[in-house]
Amino acid sequence: VNIFLLRDSATLKKKLAYEVPASSGLWGLSIDVPDGLQPAFDYYIRIESVHCDVIASVSPHFSINEPVLQIVSLKGQRIIGGTLQVSWTTLVDDTSVREVELQLYSGEERLYSFPGTFHASMQRATVILPRTLPAASSYRLKLKDLNDVRIFTFSNPFEIQKRDRKS
Repeated sequence: VNIFLLRDSATLKKKLAYEVPASSGLWGLSIDVPDGLQPAFDYYIRIESVHCDVIASVSPHFSINEPVLQIVSLKGQRIIGGTLQVSWTTLVDDTSVREVELQLYSGEERLYSFPGTFHASMQRATVILPRTLPAASSYRLKLKDLNDVRIFTFSNPFEIQKRDRKS
């Protein structure tokens, strides 16, 4: 199937996924929202057959808003057991987002929740990467609001390397 993002009030048709096998379990597929979209309330997803113009499914309309939380930098030792400084921005000036949590993912799988919570207005935290991780390049951090499951953001993928034996 092909997956498209469309919008009623604009001539927008962005292909989000190309020839995803129908048997791949689309109900669990995560697709990143493309950069540069205008905030609006009239977006929807359409799934079409690859081999003909048959529309398999159309989602209900949904909104795309400015991100409430956004990870802006990851600095530090990207090694097993290393210290990582995470910085984020929040577009909420009031107290609607108060406490946030950081989690470590590999692909779509949550591997670790870092201890403690952070006040969103701090806009930074320092965490220690677990010593039990394998070296890999598919890690991402998730920053999420503890009170609203709809408010979260992921970092770009990054690599965690093995600790040098001298360290």
